[in-house]
Amino acid sequence: MAVFASIHLTITDSDKLVEYRKLAGPAVQQYGGKAVSTHSAPIVLEAAETPPTVMVIVEFPTLDDATGWFNDPDLAHVHALRNEAGLSTIVVNPAS
Repeated sequence: MAVFASIHLTITDSDKLVEYRKLAGPAVQQYGGKAVSTHSAPIVLEAAETPPTVMVIVEFPTLDDATGWFNDPDLAHVHALRNEAGLSTIVVNPAS
């Protein structure tokens, strides 16, 4: 069953974000993922923390695919680049 990863980014280095975007799509696709929503100015209805400057929703075929993408040592440089671009929070929500 599909799962959705909600990726919230608070960008501090826009040049690093440009680099990350070049690698992020292919990295997600390796695990059957696809971005279903990307927005650089998400509308925040309520926030317990600083609202993100970028929000991406990625659909993966399975929870194993989502965690495989995140934990793949061959993609560590991609995830490191995301963290160099700013602060990130990634939450996976299995579809019900």
